[in-house]
Amino acid sequence: MGFKEMVPNDLESMQTMDWIEENLEINLMEASPVVVLVQAESISASMGRINDLTAELKSVENVRETTLMPPMSPPGAKASLIYVYLKRPLDTVESRDKFLSDVDNVLAQDEYKSLNLMAVGLPVVLEQIQERLPWEQFKLAIFTLAGLIVVLALGFRKLSAPIIILFTLGIAMAWTLGIMHLFDIPVTVVTMAIFPLFLGLGIDYCIHFLRRFDEERRGGYSVERALATSYATTGGAILIAGITSIIAFVILATSWFVGLRDLGLSLAFGTAFCAIAAFTVLPSFIALRERPRR
Repeated sequence: MGFKEMVPNDLESMQTMDWIEENLEINLMEASPVVVLVQAESISASMGRINDLTAELKSVENVRETTLMPPMSPPGAKASLIYVYLKRPLDTVESRDKFLSDVDNVLAQDEYKSLNLMAVGLPVVLEQIQERLPWEQFKLAIFTLAGLIVVLALGFRKLSAPIIILFTLGIAMAWTLGIMHLFDIPVTVVTMAIFPLFLGLGIDYCIHFLRRFDEERRGGYSVERALATSYATTGGAILIAGITSIIAFVILATSWFVGLRDLGLSLAFGTAFCAIAAFTVLPSFIALRERPRR
């Protein structure tokens, strides 16, 4: 979820923030403040406890400064904000968890029970996303795999068809993740989109090849002859479809926006690996499936 990784560094504003980080040791992109919303029947009457809270938050590890906004609340005001500025960016899940836990411990103390307190800000948003994202990913993966297995099993009338196709795509996805790591392409909110697109594109190549193979086998041809015919007929179509998709994604990879560029590169590599897997891994699985049982 690093926004800095998706924004071009040649922006004047980005260069200025880089200068601030290097010279003042403040990362404005990552060390964004945590804001504590303070609500009470009367902010003016609760100002003593609010000042104590502001001072105690300043003593939390990694806090550089705390500021009450506005410094003097008008009469009748029922809400105020405490800005908690950081010394160092919360650039790991562990550091963010620890810092927000320390803040929550301060807010939960008995002397502040009369105040309605809530922490907000980018670190809090990222923390909540981090908590929900694993379940969302697991749920999407289960629904996607279940849907693919049902459709492929009904379409081919064989349970082996979805198994060998999904194993083929799994190997191609492993290659894609490996090449992303090799080229330092991070998994961000943008590049995460490759996974559903990956399945939607790559599964077509496998379906076309396997369908033609099954037609040849029903015609009474041997495994070797059926594979050779599948290569000679659908192989060309798969190759052309793969090349045209790769060209489109390579053009996307020329984007000035880093997030779209990483997405284009990831999809270009993923499409190429899906086509390669359809020509190499899938026929191997088919041969194993058709191997005479002893």
